This record gives sequence, structure tokens and C-alpha cells, in this order.
Amino acid sequence: MLMRPCDPSQHRRYTTPWGIDVVVNRALLARFALACERAAREPWAVRRIDSYVCRPVRGGSVYSRHAYAAAWDFFSTPPGVEPPGGVWTPDDPVPAGFARHFEDLGFRWGRWLPRRDDPHIEWPDDEVPELTPGERR
Repeated sequence: MLMRPCDPSQHRRYTTPWGIDVVVNRALLARFALACERAAREPWAVRRIDSYVCRPVRGGSVYSRHAYAAAWDFFSTPPGVEPPGGVWTPDDPVPAGFARHFEDLGFRWGRWLPRRDDPHIEWPDDEVPELTPGERR
């Protein structure tokens, strides 16, 4: 279960297959790591992942999923370089084949949010089920 927002005791550091360190909610770590391992087989080059930040949703008062260490923004541009086309709908967005590996494990892709956010992948609920044997494959 995801706990309180902005709670470092719930955070775990994880080095992705792309060599990028991110912060992940401990309840999601196994699921997120498996999704990353599968997505790393895709040809898209991940060079930057924005993860935990303690803040509300832009323009809102409720905490962002990033504040729970339950959301990540994936970019093909390195840190400090603005993605071509902008942050939410870059010209080189997360490919569907890449995002599918996360969606297959219960994550939600920002492309389908009411406010489209192509780089964004998040865990949509407070509950996190254990991985089943079928999901581990």
C-alpha cells in the first residue's frame, strides 16, 4: 500500500537498466524493476528519468503521484536538456511498445490521462498487489 506523500521512509533507490538512479515507493519496487527490465529490451534510448518530487499536481492542491514515489517521467534527452517539442508532449515521446511493459503490470501511461502527459508513467492506485507467477514471466 502506498502510504503518506513525501515520506522518505517509503522510498527505495533503484538503478534502472539504463544506469539511471530513481526513487521508487518500496511497495512498487519489484513491479517497477520488472517493468524496466522488460522495457529495456525496446530500442528507445532512455537518457533521463524524473522521479520523486514532493509537490502537488500542477495547478492543483492534491499531491502528485510523484510525491508518493509512484510516478516517473521518461525522456530520451539527457538531464538539463529540454525535450524537443516540450515536456508533456515531446516530439520523441515514450513509444507505445515501451509503455506497454508498464501497462501490462498495472501502471498507467500518461498518454491516456485527461491532461495528456506522454513521458509520464504512474501507479494509479493506493493498493499494490503482489506480483503473480504469470506476471513475473
